[in-house]
Amino acid sequence: LPPLIAAVFLILVLAASRLLDFVVAVALSLLGVLLAVLVSGMLAPFGAVSLVHAVMIAMILAGCGGLAAFAFAARQPAEKRRSGLTPMAWFASASGAVVWVIAYIVSLRLAPVERLEWVVRNDSLNNLVFARMVIQDGGIAVGADENPAPLPATLIALWALDGRFQASAGLTLQHDLEAMMQVWAVLIGITCILSGLTVASIASSMGAPGLSVTLGGAFGSLM
Repeated sequence: LPPLIAAVFLILVLAASRLLDFVVAVALSLLGVLLAVLVSGMLAPFGAVSLVHAVMIAMILAGCGGLAAFAFAARQPAEKRRSGLTPMAWFASASGAVVWVIAYIVSLRLAPVERLEWVVRNDSLNNLVFARMVIQDGGIAVGADENPAPLPATLIALWALDGRFQASAGLTLQHDLEAMMQVWAVLIGITCILSGLTVASIASSMGAPGLSVTLGGAFGSLM
């Protein structure tokens, strides 16, 4: 399911970037994908399909909508289809994600306890508990006593469902923690890129010199 979500996200980005600034297109496409996951997760308990199937149907519909929008946008004038950022500014805006990916890959070589230690700090375990509730309920339960911010738990649940029931009872917790680690890794990387692009775009729109735009993108991404 994660590869399908990624593919739909790319389709939406391609469609939106035909008419909008690329940075805005990426942000809106990410928002659209997350909204589709949230709505389909809330509808799953009321339907005759599982959470995975509900999200899959939502992604297919979103992908078809993105392809239709792309076909429509291809007929429109080409104004504002590209961001005004230079390639160097783009690279700088992704620097935080590059550093994060390198650190994540290095951490995979550590022992399980050391590798997962950072993901269980503070209140992160609450998201794991809520994710297991999403799996148990077959979707997002709605009510006054339910999780008021179910999206992170739903993303973790979708990642954890892949191969979860094949894991032995003693390895289920490790499987769920690794799923949560993967979700955080992806979201942190995307956040780094969007933060860098946002700062760089603001600096560019204010007429800042190219070096300032590049440094601003790097600062926003790394911070």
